[in-house]
Amino acid sequence: MSERFIEQHSLKELEKIKIETDILTDVSSTKDADRANHKISSLRAELELLEKRRKKWQYAWVNEMLTDEDFTKRMNEENLKEEEIKKQLSSLQPINEKMSPNEMIEVLNDVRENWEHMDSIEKKMLLQMLVKRIDLDKIGDRPVVESLVITDIEFY
Repeated sequence: MSERFIEQHSLKELEKIKIETDILTDVSSTKDADRANHKISSLRAELELLEKRRKKWQYAWVNEMLTDEDFTKRMNEENLKEEEIKKQLSSLQPINEKMSPNEMIEVLNDVRENWEHMDSIEKKMLLQMLVKRIDLDKIGDRPVVESLVITDIEFY
């Protein structure tokens, strides 16, 4: 199947899409943000507990209840846990920067308007970001655009 055929059909499908603000409001709902904020809170609480444990290890070491080797081992474990938690925190931070429905509409309209100005790699990357699956039916044997029909498109 020619990439050009799929591109032309995909563009037609993009033009057919009616942007409904109700759907966009649902997509950019606060549920995801609430979940992310809850996760961020729990990770920060974990960091506080980790810091308290670290202090206890230090007190135990100062009072000679732990050997130097054991203290080093425990502190390395705590440092690894801290790094992991901080990685998770940093991956969750951008979730709070959601687009408003009007901004999404503007972006989608820009895609339609600028499609012809994109090179083939940009178009392909854009479709890969937006489309999860495309079902095609071949209705003719001749290699022309009309020999393909998009039966279903599943977006992310």
